Amino acid sequence: MRRLRLRRRRQGGWILLSVLGILLLLLLIVAGLYTASESQLITTKAVAGQQLAVQRAEQGLQVAMGEIRGGSLLIQTSMNYCNAPLASDCPPTDRISIAPVNNGNTAELRDNGGLQYEYHIVRRQQPGAPITRFVIQSVGFYGYAGSRNLITAVVEADVDLGFGNQGVTGAGNSY
Repeated sequence: MRRLRLRRRRQGGWILLSVLGILLLLLLIVAGLYTASESQLITTKAVAGQQLAVQRAEQGLQVAMGEIRGGSLLIQTSMNYCNAPLASDCPPTDRISIAPVNNGNTAELRDNGGLQYEYHIVRRQQPGAPITRFVIQSVGFYGYAGSRNLITAVVEADVDLGFGNQGVTGAGNSY
């Protein structure tokens, strides 16, 4: 009777191990790319929210200047001077302020929902300056009232309530 000889085979699992290693490496690369793209998306949304807050602050500034020019908001030259860095830090008796314009929580933020802007007007005089200047400080918002993620932006403008150009005078205003 013939004896069966069994051959000893080499281990052949190295191909499977190398395929698993390549798959693991690809998985790590994809996870890294996903994390990087997610953080960029969060940063992009924050920057877009900041830009909307700046636009709303500028809108508040334009509204305040329009109300001053239109005469619906009277600035008193008898207001006390306040040189605090933020106009909102001045005492209420030394500033004119409007409460934040709030469009409520029903509309989306990008569709003018939530808080919009507020503004404060104070009277300042720089040392040695001959003219009294009024400062309009407008705060723009992106977010809802009471939100932990409320983004704010501040825009400030100096306004001189001078007498205009005195070059030509007529029966009416000076031009």
